[in-house]
Amino acid sequence: VRFGVYNVGKKYAGVDRSSANNSQINFVCGLLSGGMAGIIACPFFVLKTQMQVATSVSENAVGHQHAHASMWDGVKTIMREEGFRGFFRGIDAFVPRCIALVAFQMSSYDLFKTQLINRQLTENGPACHMVSSAFAAGCACIAMQPFDLIGARMMNQPFSTDGKPKLYTSPVDCFLKTVRTEGFFALYKGAFANYMRMGPQYILTFMFYEQFMKLSGKKIKKT
Repeated sequence: VRFGVYNVGKKYAGVDRSSANNSQINFVCGLLSGGMAGIIACPFFVLKTQMQVATSVSENAVGHQHAHASMWDGVKTIMREEGFRGFFRGIDAFVPRCIALVAFQMSSYDLFKTQLINRQLTENGPACHMVSSAFAAGCACIAMQPFDLIGARMMNQPFSTDGKPKLYTSPVDCFLKTVRTEGFFALYKGAFANYMRMGPQYILTFMFYEQFMKLSGKKIKKT
């Protein structure tokens, strides 16, 4: 979704791989692709969050515990207790997370890659793609981390029997309570760990993507 919507958006805006970099258009295309990706991915992220924090050892328990025996059990439990809307718990924080992530990830990658090539610091090859993706991961992590933390807390909070959240009523409420009780930098808890996850992922993703686009371009020219 991210790459598809982003590149189609750039194409319709008149920006392609052979034209000059346009950071404004790239950023807007990233916003749109991030928003769509967030809506599609939210149900899966809810399940992932609830299952990751679950533990049978009470001393290790973090946050509210959801006793899902498996992913399918989690699906059935959410449907039974909260209905279909339960899969979109925290979407008002999750979608901004995805928007910030993708907008900065995609636009910063294109920007760094263009600058490296234009300044003749490196050629348009694997080394350029690796360095650009590492920088893009850092930009995306800084922009996304507060939304990531707020979204995770909202998705994992307990709900009352009438479907009302017990801890946070909205992303703004979660933000204010977190900053008030834990300080501003609590929003960046786990940021380094997130970068260590995102860095290798982005490097591999963009390097494979660039090689795929290179090969597909050659095939198009041959035909």
